[in-house]
Amino acid sequence: MKTFVSILFFSSLCFSIMFIFCKEAVFKIQPVTDPEVNVEKIEENVGCSFNLIKTDSIGHTTSHKFLWICLDDELDTVRLENLSHAIIKDIYTVRPGRYHSFTIHFFKTEDLCHTIEDSNPFAKIEFLPEGKWSYVGRRPINEYKDYLLVSSWYNQ
Repeated sequence: MKTFVSILFFSSLCFSIMFIFCKEAVFKIQPVTDPEVNVEKIEENVGCSFNLIKTDSIGHTTSHKFLWICLDDELDTVRLENLSHAIIKDIYTVRPGRYHSFTIHFFKTEDLCHTIEDSNPFAKIEFLPEGKWSYVGRRPINEYKDYLLVSSWYNQ
C-alpha cells in the first residue's frame, strides 16, 4: 500500500510539473500580424522596436480599433506618442475613413503573463475626436473638428 501511495504521489507531482510547463508553452503570448499595421516600416520610421500582440475592432461602417503592443522597455511620453501616431497613420494609409477612434495598450515584455487579460499595461493611448469619448461615432469622421491623443499611465 505504501508503494502504491508513493507512486501515486510521485505521478501526481510529475503531472503537475508537466502541466505547468505545458501551460506556459500553450499560453505564451505570440506576436500577431495585421494587414493594416506594417510593423517593420513603423519600427524603421520611429526607431523603436515593438511587437503587435493583439488587434480588435468594434463597429460596422466606421469602427473603433484596439491594439495591444509589447515593448522591451517603457518609453517616455513623447516616444510613446510618436509610436502611436506612426501606427495610426499607417492604418489610415491602408484603410482611410474606416476607424473613427483608436485605443492602444502598451505592455513591457517582462510584465506579460500567460494571457493579455492577466497582464497589466504600463500605458494606454487613445486617439479620440476632440479628445472625448462622448464624441466618438456621433458624427461622420470628416465632421470632427480635431483629434487628440489622450495618454494614461498606470502605476505598476
